[in-house]
Amino acid sequence: NVELTESRPTLQNNFKVRVTVQNQGTANATIRYPNLVVSSTYMEYVYPPYNGQWVLTPGSSVTFEKNPNAGYLREGTQSWPFTVDPGREVRESNENNNIFNKTVTIYPSS
Repeated sequence: NVELTESRPTLQNNFKVRVTVQNQGTANATIRYPNLVVSSTYMEYVYPPYNGQWVLTPGSSVTFEKNPNAGYLREGTQSWPFTVDPGREVRESNENNNIFNKTVTIYPSS
């Protein structure tokens, strides 16, 4: 799931992007640094802790809150793709549920 912290984001209101990742499998999902947990052109990347690992147990979820990537923001409606485990580090029974597209509208500043 992807949400924005502002209901009417603009280029001026310093909104954040919240990405929730859920382990829908039956085994731990582990990603080791420096591999990405979540990538998107439209927000800062999510990495595991430096020289550590990130583990998500079966059925659990975690939400990351990051800044949008200002270099790609523009007013109007856009489709923002987000990819979980883009390096395919986690063995999964379903690799087809790792991409989520979010339609986002950036409103004109008042």
